[in-house]
Amino acid sequence: KALELAAANIREGLPLKHAFRGSPDVFPEVFCQVMDAAEEAGAFEDGLAALAAHFEREARFKEKLRQAMAYPLVVATFALLVALGMFTFVVPKFAKVLAEADIPLPAVTRAMLAFSAHAKVAVPGALLGLLLLWRLARGALRAGPLRRRAEAALKRVPLVGALVRGAAVSRLCRTLALLLEVGVPAVQALEVAERVCPLLALRDEVRVARAVVRGGGSLSGALKKSRWLPPQVGKMAAVGEQSGRLPEMLERAAQLAEMEVDAAVQKLPMLAEGGMLVCVGGLVLFILLSIFLPILSMYQTVQK
Repeated sequence: KALELAAANIREGLPLKHAFRGSPDVFPEVFCQVMDAAEEAGAFEDGLAALAAHFEREARFKEKLRQAMAYPLVVATFALLVALGMFTFVVPKFAKVLAEADIPLPAVTRAMLAFSAHAKVAVPGALLGLLLLWRLARGALRAGPLRRRAEAALKRVPLVGALVRGAAVSRLCRTLALLLEVGVPAVQALEVAERVCPLLALRDEVRVARAVVRGGGSLSGALKKSRWLPPQVGKMAAVGEQSGRLPEMLERAAQLAEMEVDAAVQKLPMLAEGGMLVCVGGLVLFILLSIFLPILSMYQTVQK
């Protein structure tokens, strides 16, 4: 449908740079800007080839992030299902045996039985509450000040901060490299990069950099002042400006950011697995103590 709409726009006499803007969900701003530059330069094939490579790299990068998050989510879901099965089917039968034995129960066993008795109501209620809390948090994070504070806090979290920052830096540098390579002016390229940047704090810095470049300053000098961008991005941009290979150096900066993300992605499953083992082990210990302590008490009562 998007292609049919673009074709209809062209038949009506609209230039190509406006024809694709009728479907922003299909053709993002980066695509439209590259096609604008390609139309002015008469190099459609080169522009489309650059876009194909750009979106292929982005898709490959997103797939890495999805794969990194898949394993912890699967393990957490499996542990939750096992725990629900224990408290829904196993523990009630054990509670019936304890009730017939009529022995004093330890606090840990009473806690387990109380949770099991209300699990069918408490668990759906807790999940519903978490879902509601998540929706409220998402709505609150759309506000600028709160979202900026959340991004600053997330940046300081070990491993996660490197993952979030690396992904944002890679996307920013790669977008700038693509637009500059096809001939989009630096100010206009920064404007597009600002729109596609996922972090508000980094968007603010890109906006400042755009003002600096519009005022006659260098792009590398503006990027060096950023608190979110690694120092090597500004240095590599400076080398690119001096050598006339700015798009190439920004692409290499994006690759370095991806390497940082890859290192974090490789560590994330191991840390998540360790955390899940600790949580599942603690749950198993809780269940075992709540079961064996009454059994031990029963045995001592029989011995007497």
